[in-house]
Amino acid sequence: MDLAKVLIARSIRLFDLEEINPRGKKIEAAYQAIKDRYHFTQSPLEGAQKGVKFTGGRFNPGEGDVDIELDFYADGIVATSRSDTNDTDKFLDDLFGFIREQFGLGNESYVLKMKRNYRSDLVVHAPLIHLSRAQSPLVPLGKRIAQEMHLEPDDVEPQAIIFGSEGRNTVFTFERRANVPYSEHKYYSSAQVPTSEHWALLQEFEVLLTAASQLSSTT
Repeated sequence: MDLAKVLIARSIRLFDLEEINPRGKKIEAAYQAIKDRYHFTQSPLEGAQKGVKFTGGRFNPGEGDVDIELDFYADGIVATSRSDTNDTDKFLDDLFGFIREQFGLGNESYVLKMKRNYRSDLVVHAPLIHLSRAQSPLVPLGKRIAQEMHLEPDDVEPQAIIFGSEGRNTVFTFERRANVPYSEHKYYSSAQVPTSEHWALLQEFEVLLTAASQLSSTT
């Protein structure tokens, strides 16, 4: 399996946004300073539903600039890159340090207590994975569906494996890349974990599905 590209590397910090500004200071200057520091090309857009959004920014986590987007909501802050959630974490750490030092917003102990969530969306090239073989009990059903829809039997197969939980709905997906020929072996995967953990899960996933495919092909 090879990484084709990172679509989303998102770091989420959940907290009551007003608590980093408990005395209700005017923070328009802070927004402008954030825009200038991280070179955001678009000024914040404020609205009851949209919160405050910065787009087109950049940040250097140590090995060159990465593109950054930043969103403020009533219940937290979201940073998104196409690099790695480790980079977006570094960006948020820098952001919180900056607004604390320059504007007295928040404190280090409060930042450490914030709940952290993640989203990682990747596109991978995985020629060893065969979803239909890995889910061989469903192959006859696929042929039946093809027959009912007047399609070629080999053109209909399971296209996705999705894991979820009752409380968080979908937490991991692996599916064929939309509008890409099967012969290219491109897959899209999304997971609610940091990028490095997502990649480790995908490698384990590949081992398991490759073994299942080989077992299916010999029976």
